[in-house]
Amino acid sequence: KIGLDEPMAKHWTDPDIAKDPRTLLLTARLALTHRTGFPNWRGPGGLSFERDPGGIVGYSGEGFEYLARFAVRRTGTPFEQLSRSYVLRPTKMHSTSYTWKPWFEGRVAIPVDADGKWLPPVVRNQPLASDDLYTTASDYARFLISVSKGSRLSRSLAEERERVHASMRDIMCTPARASVCPDAIGWGLGWDIAGFGDKRVLWHTGSDKGEFSFAFIIPSTGEGAVVLTNSAVGYRAILPVFKEMQVDPQYLAWLSALASQ
Repeated sequence: KIGLDEPMAKHWTDPDIAKDPRTLLLTARLALTHRTGFPNWRGPGGLSFERDPGGIVGYSGEGFEYLARFAVRRTGTPFEQLSRSYVLRPTKMHSTSYTWKPWFEGRVAIPVDADGKWLPPVVRNQPLASDDLYTTASDYARFLISVSKGSRLSRSLAEERERVHASMRDIMCTPARASVCPDAIGWGLGWDIAGFGDKRVLWHTGSDKGEFSFAFIIPSTGEGAVVLTNSAVGYRAILPVFKEMQVDPQYLAWLSALASQ
């Protein structure tokens, strides 16, 4: 029911920007590749465009929320039901949710800020499509495996997910990183993409005041990893863990270059 390039305005327009003709340009593809022109989050005055849709990349949680609202209205199905029907149940992610569930009791890791202070866990009662997915490393690994196999997707859509739609090579491949820079680097459909020849790495990170996570998958080889930490400085563990795992050397060299700059 949802096309990547159909105008979302047919089914959803945020009231804050209803009079702006640029709403007609918004599509699922632009939201998934962070090219809606929205800021990361709306300000006190509501939602507005920072730039024209379809232009330069600007990471935007609002773009994902906009897409979620469109999907709900396009399908007539609540967001959490969509996620359960199309992702969680088929992938057997039985310990994953966007909102509080009774089986969370005693299982929620306690966040720690950058100064080592314990923080109260934030568990939502309403889903947020762009943030705060509660999961386990094994559940998320199942998701990565499904991505690697292109499960429940047409071949053409699976290939679209692995393609760089919004290149960031000119920005990220500085002279200091030139020797290890991927052939292609930028945003795919919901993923950071690093391409080395025919090999594509799909990866994504996440962080809040007391958490840091990192996940990647190489569909052509099946190599991947999930690292979930309950620390604001959990990123410090990523490279040592990946080196110990002997992660793909080209990808590891690229991550090392990013970390050193």
